[in-house]
Amino acid sequence: MTTTKIKKLNPFIINYLGTKYRESIQHFEGDDIDFNKYKSFVEPFGGTFGFSRYIYMKLNKPTDKKFIIYDNDKELITFYNNIKGMTKEEYEELHNKYNEIVNKYDEEEWHKNGFNIIRELKGTIEDKNINFMIVLNNKPNMISRKCNKKANMEWFDMFKYCEFKYMNVVNEYEYITTTHNTKDTIIYLDPPYINNCNEQYADVNIDYSEFIINCFINKKKSNVIFVHERNFLLLHILNKYLYKSYDKLYPLRQRKKIHNVFMKYKV
Repeated sequence: MTTTKIKKLNPFIINYLGTKYRESIQHFEGDDIDFNKYKSFVEPFGGTFGFSRYIYMKLNKPTDKKFIIYDNDKELITFYNNIKGMTKEEYEELHNKYNEIVNKYDEEEWHKNGFNIIRELKGTIEDKNINFMIVLNNKPNMISRKCNKKANMEWFDMFKYCEFKYMNVVNEYEYITTTHNTKDTIIYLDPPYINNCNEQYADVNIDYSEFIINCFINKKKSNVIFVHERNFLLLHILNKYLYKSYDKLYPLRQRKKIHNVFMKYKV
């Protein structure tokens, strides 16, 4: 299997492309890493599963790989599984209906009155998938208001190779590492940057340090990649696994912070 150099960011099925996709290009393009030898890619902190999407594009849309996505947002996982169960025609129809609805309002209206518009639309639309997209894509703090004019079939085709699972993984490191305990598996850890990530985690009180550390120090066979804001204690504990460091820009605060990439087994 050949690989390809990713030159552009392909729009996702929702507006938020995800920094994991962009930063995976930054971290791994040009590096001598053989991702081909792995069969499964696991993202316990799934979100828009940007690392898995990077791998899918990097390996030329493989049909022999499996992507396992966990997330503690039940609505998001339900939405993904709904998309997975659609035909291409149903998927395109979903996008067309969504765009028809949101395009009734211009950009300025979304910025000024986004929450009220969302409230109004949610009360009149029966399709749960469209309702979810409206809420997710059009919050006033989001930069983009509209879904792609043409449904992105590249990501839709990927869904058939994905498993989407609802789970709060913070206390489930034993389950994750045992379930995916094979040499041909990569577990990709990119948990929320609670201290810096655009204030959206201001009221969140979780500690996933034990989860992360145990994924590295256990004797399981699976490889582990961990990306996070610089933390002295984690860096001290996981120093021998440090792969690279980089500056991450937080747009809303307009400041850069050092982040680290750790890798259990160099590939």
